[in-house]
Amino acid sequence: MTVYEPEYGPSGTSSGNQIVIDSRDLRPIRAELTSLGIEVTSTDQIPELSVVMITLADLGKAASLAEAVGVRKVVARRTGRVVPSNLDVLTTMLRRSFKDLYDREPRMGKNRDMEVVGGLPHWAAATLPEPIEPTRDQFPLLPRTQGMDERVKVGVLDTAMYANQDLVDRYHSDDVVPDQQPRPTWAGHATFLVGRILLRAPDADIEVRQVLGGEYGTATAWELARAMASFLGSGVQVLNLSLGCFTVDDEPPFLLARAVERLSAEMLVVAAAGNHGQKSYPMPALDENGKPLWRPEPLSPSSPMWPAALDGVVSVGAANVRRYDGGVTMSPADFTPVNVPWIELWAPGVDVISTYLDGDVTAQTWTWKDDGSISPPEKFERKFAGFARWSGTSMSAADVTGEIAEVAKGDIGVREAYRRISARRGGPDEPFDVRPWI
Repeated sequence: MTVYEPEYGPSGTSSGNQIVIDSRDLRPIRAELTSLGIEVTSTDQIPELSVVMITLADLGKAASLAEAVGVRKVVARRTGRVVPSNLDVLTTMLRRSFKDLYDREPRMGKNRDMEVVGGLPHWAAATLPEPIEPTRDQFPLLPRTQGMDERVKVGVLDTAMYANQDLVDRYHSDDVVPDQQPRPTWAGHATFLVGRILLRAPDADIEVRQVLGGEYGTATAWELARAMASFLGSGVQVLNLSLGCFTVDDEPPFLLARAVERLSAEMLVVAAAGNHGQKSYPMPALDENGKPLWRPEPLSPSSPMWPAALDGVVSVGAANVRRYDGGVTMSPADFTPVNVPWIELWAPGVDVISTYLDGDVTAQTWTWKDDGSISPPEKFERKFAGFARWSGTSMSAADVTGEIAEVAKGDIGVREAYRRISARRGGPDEPFDVRPWI
């Protein structure tokens, strides 16, 4: 089996020395940190979400206390880590102290790393993009018919955009990357999603803001939450999040739950369910000597991807759609999470076509050998001409975002549009699930 981009950044890890706290719980938490001899070196806040992030120094001080010995064993059992991190030990101690004082858990969590969901098979069987020159039958992007005042406003938080002639004047963004080559495969992610949204809803008014970037197309949960909060009061009616992370205990991250809670009062949040389903495999990372090692991510093929699995999020799984004369058959994509109740509906996500980069794209591929070892890296190089074929639940989420925007035309509204979509039956031929598909 071939896997891709082994150096790609981890998902669901924490920054190691940062805690995100409800601003109302900050005072007692800081008091306890002072009693433990832990210094707060800096703070940041997102007022719209009522949260504060503190950066800590000398975590080893708390971890060396006698009390930490027992806590370390508890954390090791809970997380499955033989050697728990100092941050996990510290936060467990803070939770215990807070509960003793106030008879409830503090509202806090860690600042986790997020990554792009679609296409890159982090522990998954989704594929890298492939160049294609589609016909208009394959990508029938229709002209606009509505004026600006009538259009449903859609937000996309993702990578930066790349110029594409088929998308000229069909989206807004201050985050358009200058033409530079070669580029990593993930760089065209947002450009691909915008094409899928417009394919469903040609009149959509799309605002794209970059949150994923750096060397591997990642962001912290804090960066994502701040970007999500930036859409409050913007008039955005549907927000597409084709990104996510896992947690070591499958519990929801505090910060993302808070962000979704605040945003869902103003807009629908649509998110990709993840690409870690039943035919997925662990993906290698490299140690300091450049040798491959196992990189854990989800606990199982049914682990929740956050924010998709949060209450209040429209979570989308990928379907493999096969069309033939007289009908359509659908089946779950083998990379879609299995046996999970939190997927709301299904949309095409296997070998779908959309707009993409124009130019050279590179990646690295590795192949698992029969003896369990990993081959030397091979370079993936492709030249694209503005379109690609790609797979992943990211693409499925974009289709649902577009479908909601299209159905919500006129006076229907996005919530009524989603109600109508969610009332649809399964596939017209041999439906594999009672949940709707689009």
